[in-house]
Amino acid sequence: MLPLSMSIEQIILIVVAAVLLAGLLIIKQLRKTIATLQLQSKAQQQKLNQLQQNQDAMNQSIVGMGRKIRQLTERLGEAEQRSLFTPGDEASYQQAARLVSLGASARELVENCGMARAEAELLVSLKGRAH
Repeated sequence: MLPLSMSIEQIILIVVAAVLLAGLLIIKQLRKTIATLQLQSKAQQQKLNQLQQNQDAMNQSIVGMGRKIRQLTERLGEAEQRSLFTPGDEASYQQAARLVSLGASARELVENCGMARAEAELLVSLKGRAH
């Protein structure tokens, strides 16, 4: 038979044992939580590394596109400088186009505007398609 009365030391021992048991259970749960968090952290680090690689690749592409745009801009500037039409030529073509819209033939364009025969025929052909 168990004695009904316990000493203070026995009660304290029981309470301490219960607290230790609860502490051990909490520590076990915390270790599981830490392991889960470590796995999640590793997965996030891998994702971050992949995103960094993607960003680096995009940055290189953007730099390449910038170079290409600069090259094209330079080529466009050079082409504009070498333009086939001078302001006088443009006015002559505008006059020729006006004459074609009034019904002028390629021969008349050659005579009145000083155009080459092939240019005049092309202009008449193009204006004829537009109407």
